[in-house]
Amino acid sequence: MKKEGFDIDEKFASLTVRAKANGDMLELREMTELANCKETDEKSVRELLSLLGSEDIVFYADVRPLDQKRIKEIDETVKNSCEEERTAAAVGENSVRLYLSEIAQLPVLTSSQERELLYELKDGNEDALNELIEGSMYLPVMTAEKYIGRGILFLDLVQEGNLVLMTAAQNFSDPKSSFAAFAAWKLERTMQELTAGHEDILKIPVEMAEDMANVVKEYKRLSAENGKIPSAETIAAGLDMSVDRVSELLTYENKLTKDNSKNTEEISASSPADEADRRLSDKVKEMLSALPEKEAQLIAMKYGIAGKKEMSIAEIADKLGMTAEDAEKLEQQAMRHLGC
Repeated sequence: MKKEGFDIDEKFASLTVRAKANGDMLELREMTELANCKETDEKSVRELLSLLGSEDIVFYADVRPLDQKRIKEIDETVKNSCEEERTAAAVGENSVRLYLSEIAQLPVLTSSQERELLYELKDGNEDALNELIEGSMYLPVMTAEKYIGRGILFLDLVQEGNLVLMTAAQNFSDPKSSFAAFAAWKLERTMQELTAGHEDILKIPVEMAEDMANVVKEYKRLSAENGKIPSAETIAAGLDMSVDRVSELLTYENKLTKDNSKNTEEISASSPADEADRRLSDKVKEMLSALPEKEAQLIAMKYGIAGKKEMSIAEIADKLGMTAEDAEKLEQQAMRHLGC
């Protein structure tokens, strides 16, 4: 069976030969490399995986565990890749290392565990969906690592990858196929599309990076404290910096945000959050739609999203018919799924 240059039967035969020579096992690398073949699509990949599954061929990830040494290596690679990453690290206070440390605590599914969960998922078990997602959350990290320094921040890539992973899990219904293999292909293709065309993206000059990080930090602090957008004058006063310098940095940051999001609308330097809020609304809807229903409800109620009134954990627990402790655990689980 051939699809415009991609012969499924031929690929199935070649992969089967390699698998049989390796104890009926294939590396996930086979699927990430397949993503480079532009003729492949979801339908052909699902069909290929179904054929491989019928031969009891399983996939495994040949990657180093996320121990502290490995986490430090990735964190340093990210920071050394470009000034944008160094600025993000300064603002986010080692968010890469913190996130990777949290992911490292999650168990990685074996192929047999994955298959069991897929059968449970087919029966409508929502807990199985959460286990499948959490046991696969190493995949977005593994994929995003290859695209460090390609125009999009590492954690932004991971977050997009988490959304892809959740959507894939919700729409995967073949227990005999490898979900990890399908997710690996889909993540690789997504990262390719996200980073395409970013070679000429606006870069932050070295001399601006530290000042920009301080301005963004002060902007966030004042916004949280006062509940409104701070003026350039207010930010400048808190940093002992000139108003002109703050305005310049805000303008530059807005240009960078616009380029990174491929947004062609003008962004006002006097109100840098306006455009971000508009984009955030669309992004939040996309993120919530990828979460399991209860997690999405909790996040919407906790943060007053999608027309919901902000509620405390106790109020949410009562609304969802669970204990406050269970609601807190559900929130942590949802935030982990979102890459936060």
